[in-house]
Amino acid sequence: SGSQLDRQTARYIKSFAEKMNAVHKEESGEAVWIIRYRDLIFLPNNSRIDLFATDEAGQAEGWHPIVAGGEFAVIVDEAKTVSSEIFDALDRCNGQTRRLDVSSPGGCTGHFYDICTRPDLGWSVHTITAFDCPHIRQEEISYLIAQHGLHDPLVRSSLFAEFSSYSELVVIGREIY
Repeated sequence: SGSQLDRQTARYIKSFAEKMNAVHKEESGEAVWIIRYRDLIFLPNNSRIDLFATDEAGQAEGWHPIVAGGEFAVIVDEAKTVSSEIFDALDRCNGQTRRLDVSSPGGCTGHFYDICTRPDLGWSVHTITAFDCPHIRQEEISYLIAQHGLHDPLVRSSLFAEFSSYSELVVIGREIY
């Protein structure tokens, strides 16, 4: 969503760019980033970060490198909730040199599930659990386990980064094995 993009992703990117500007201003007197709303320009090589959120496939397609042969990254946040139509549109973005789809795991269907569970698709998959995140306190982990149980789909997904039947209508959940 646009609010999540503004309040989380863009905040961190803007913060890093501001820190880089502070260091470079101290050293050379000049900033290296122009920082605008959802648009950042790195002055040394005129590269850009364009941030946008959409639920319309037509808005997600047609992106490409600024210059022929240039670097071009596409990063999808909260990938488990992005529709297949958006992912199809992103496949129309030619010239990608980097691609990163990031999310906590969700249900056992969809693009994000496929790239994480099908090695034949060629994605490099990295699993990060709550235990790898210093911002998640042990008290929060203990509370979720006590509240829902160790094998609850919510706990398996949010703490152990496992795909689950959480929020799916199933008779026998994936966690029962």
